[in-house]
Amino acid sequence: MKINGMRSLPNALLGAMLLAGCNTASQSPANKAPEFPDPGTAWVIGGAYADVRTFKRVVPGLTENQVYLLLREPHFSEGSYGVRAWNYVFRIRTGGGDAAYMTCQYQVRFDKQRFVQATYWRDPACARYVM
Repeated sequence: MKINGMRSLPNALLGAMLLAGCNTASQSPANKAPEFPDPGTAWVIGGAYADVRTFKRVVPGLTENQVYLLLREPHFSEGSYGVRAWNYVFRIRTGGGDAAYMTCQYQVRFDKQRFVQATYWRDPACARYVM
């Protein structure tokens, strides 16, 4: 009887550790819904003007350095290297004349190896203008 009880203890501990690991993974910063900073706190006042073709080139698998070359430094004080998300404010042409621009917040999310995991627009309408 004691031998069976001793065998089940390691199995129970292993099961508990696996469940704890699953819970931890689902709560990691890379898996959270995007949180965007207040656009008024960006160091680029009013947003930077961008060529919409640039956003099509920011895809999963790019490195932080490659994103930096495409979009430059993040527009907020989150830092440039070793953080999980870079945030930007861009002015994107809507196609309605010379003065037709929309201010859009854009986030690039990185994984632990510092590769692009995903990108997000604060306002989904912004994505229409870059497709």
